[in-house]
Amino acid sequence: MDGYEMSFSTPISLPSLDAAKELLRDWKYKYNHRRGHSSLGGKSPKQYALTLAVAA
Repeated sequence: MDGYEMSFSTPISLPSLDAAKELLRDWKYKYNHRRGHSSLGGKSPKQYALTLAVAA
């Protein structure tokens, strides 16, 4: 099993539902505000949206 497969098959142990919600909230923020996406020219969705707003 490689790392890619393991990331989907290994269960995550969290102490509570609130901890899971916080983990997902942090991931969503990083995904949309910090992580570059190749389909957006290496920009995050937030950065890309700002370039569209400025161009309009």
